[in-house]
Amino acid sequence: MRFTAGCLLALAMSTEGVQLTGDVPFVVRDSEEQPAQMALRDVGMDLYKVLGYRTIFMPYEEWSPAMTGLPLTIIAETANVNTSKNVPTACVTALRSGAEAHCVAMSTTLKNTLYITGNTTRGLVYGLYEFADSILGVDPLYRFTGIQPLYKGTLTLNDSLCTAISAPKFRYRALFPNDEDLLSWFRRDPVGEKEWDNNMLDMFLETILRMKGNMVLIGTDPYPDDLSYRHAARRGVVVTNHHYNLMGFNALRFREIPAMEGLYDWDNHPDVPAFVWRSSLNALTKSLNTVPNSEIVWSVGLRGLGDNTYCPKNATRQYCARMMNLAMGNQTQWVQHSGLPFAAVTYMWDEALGYLKDGLLDIPEGVRIVFADNGAGLIGGLEDAHLGSGLYYHVMMQSGGTNSLTEMVPPHLIFDQLGKFSKAAKETYYFVINTSDLKPVTLGIQAVMSMVWDPSRHAGDPLEAEKAFLTEKCTKYFGASVASECVSLYTTYYNISGEGPHDQYFGWNMGIGAGAYGQLTSGNHSVWPSTAANAQKFVTECKTVITRMKPVLDGAKALAAKMPAGDARGYFLSHLVVEASILYHGALALTSVSNSVIALYNKDTATAKTQIAASMNAFDTMFAAQRDAENGAAPGIWRGLYSADRLPYVDFQDRRREVIILYNYLNNATELPGVATATTYYNFEDYQCYYVAGSETVMPNTRSRCNWKINPEWIENTNFPFLFNTSGEVTMNDFVYMTCVSRDSCSVGPDGGQFSGSTSITLSTIYNGGKGTVVATTDGSTPTKDSKKYNPGDSLTLTETTTVKASVLRKDGSVGPARSALWKKL
Repeated sequence: MRFTAGCLLALAMSTEGVQLTGDVPFVVRDSEEQPAQMALRDVGMDLYKVLGYRTIFMPYEEWSPAMTGLPLTIIAETANVNTSKNVPTACVTALRSGAEAHCVAMSTTLKNTLYITGNTTRGLVYGLYEFADSILGVDPLYRFTGIQPLYKGTLTLNDSLCTAISAPKFRYRALFPNDEDLLSWFRRDPVGEKEWDNNMLDMFLETILRMKGNMVLIGTDPYPDDLSYRHAARRGVVVTNHHYNLMGFNALRFREIPAMEGLYDWDNHPDVPAFVWRSSLNALTKSLNTVPNSEIVWSVGLRGLGDNTYCPKNATRQYCARMMNLAMGNQTQWVQHSGLPFAAVTYMWDEALGYLKDGLLDIPEGVRIVFADNGAGLIGGLEDAHLGSGLYYHVMMQSGGTNSLTEMVPPHLIFDQLGKFSKAAKETYYFVINTSDLKPVTLGIQAVMSMVWDPSRHAGDPLEAEKAFLTEKCTKYFGASVASECVSLYTTYYNISGEGPHDQYFGWNMGIGAGAYGQLTSGNHSVWPSTAANAQKFVTECKTVITRMKPVLDGAKALAAKMPAGDARGYFLSHLVVEASILYHGALALTSVSNSVIALYNKDTATAKTQIAASMNAFDTMFAAQRDAENGAAPGIWRGLYSADRLPYVDFQDRRREVIILYNYLNNATELPGVATATTYYNFEDYQCYYVAGSETVMPNTRSRCNWKINPEWIENTNFPFLFNTSGEVTMNDFVYMTCVSRDSCSVGPDGGQFSGSTSITLSTIYNGGKGTVVATTDGSTPTKDSKKYNPGDSLTLTETTTVKASVLRKDGSVGPARSALWKKL
């Protein structure tokens, strides 16, 4: 909470007080840790923008209270004993409330001295950004709203100024740029080493800290050796993993390695996922260990490669839960021995919540349970929140029915759901908000981040809390004179968007036009009845959005016209105006193409032509609004952003070209080249890869679409070096996995297996496309090229407890590193 008694929380508007100018020195200890130094760099730039002069940073060791003649001195330091002697009581109380508490206040003992301080380094970082926000007027989200701080030259501070903020409710607070096509395509890494361009990543990390978050998930599918993890650690941001990126492992891309098909199998080949999980853990740990005081919260559990349920076909729920329990138990042990401070969570996503409710999960000691919402703001299993220590929440989600380009979750729902969870949870340890591309959801993010720091700020009736929140933001961004009208428009917008349908619905179903074209040019050359029925359903479901969103769009345009030119108007254009336009014109475009399909079903070609032309016009009007949004706030910085809209559920550029297929058919026009095939794909998965252009091998690119099947070694060596190029260690090419010939009396585990009586096992490798030869010993000796050879399908019989050591026999006659596996006889 903010301590307000005896504190002035903002600037004094009188001419009396202390003058803050560009010549005021910033006194900082050389010993302050790197995250604080990086925040100081940001605030130094803020000071330059507002006051006009490059900031003077003075080492604390060279400063003395005896220095006089300065109108003001700013001391920035991590709280210590001396700090408590020099700041107001409200600051001392706040700082003692826990880690990350912070304070910005005039000293009570040193004349004309402003203290910026915090409990722990991150507390100091927050203090610096609080100073930028509450005193300099730098919007924490200015990188994404486009509202730059105004030049003022001089500020007058009240000599009793004090902002004291106590420790947050949730210990870890993460932003998750999931399905981040806009950000990653708009600013690609030119050397193809990371999901993100360095500048875009640093903007995102800086924004997390300005929003007083402290944790990040590095995109949808980062590799564990991605340098972005190290970048986050240097910023002082904790890293974590999501529910299927277990142990930092890039599961979604792993399935693209042909030789590994079917081997990510905890049921039949547990030694393979165990190997890749531990390799990922080692790679990520190695990277983080290069940065002092790095932190990570590991994700443990069991999930399929494509974010689908792992459970084998026809298996019982009890069996699947047992597999998950075994995976979590092993993963937890490996994390505990990683060398980093132990912190781990498991997500109750999808089937896991059902297992928990049925009492089937055995959560390892120290692993926290994280609940999740439904992707649209409603928390699943809220009645069991007393078992949970964290929450995974969405303001954006890639699902086919939610949002990618617009705000969707109303603030009142955020306040209601997070308020209930905060009160009921076992502990408020871990929180992740899925922000996707962040820029379209700048209001939703503020509502969420405010709640997870201090839920009491928005207590009471959620609708009243929403009104107060929107009033605060409309006044801050657009001015008191238009705040009432702004609140009314946003409230109506959220009421519509909260009910749906949403932008992904419009984009995903726009393909009905291309589908109808396929039916008209094949078979009996007519639109199928089922297609016409779907088209009618789309028309019906879009009608409410069109009717209700039109007044919002018109009102937003009219309000924007009242605003003076500048960043605030630009932000309004890039937020409410463009998002209302996307929903209105998206619904209009889908309605028109659907009406065209219905007309074609009824053999009414004239109406079909009129309606398909109306759909094209709706697209063009939407694109015009997007261009206005790009050119609005911070002109030039975000220009071209919507060209990066490429996810398959939306991608309105590509959806328009699918509609062109039917338009050209109806107008006897020449088909555009390449129009018949959609170009959408998960671009952010494709970094660090080689591809083939004709017969020429091209160097690593920056997220160009890869031809994964041409040469598996390219994807192995480029995307998974921690699996394939680990010098001196067993690599994936050298890994020998072991399988029970019969599971009646034999079971395999991560590091061997167990059996009763006698059993036979096979020794296999992915080397040479799965056709490689293995050499093995059973007497404890290291295999050589002369050891017994096992070709694919050959078995090894065991009759007693045995240590099997196995190596790949390479084509050149050399032997790979040995894998040791203990097989215990029961």
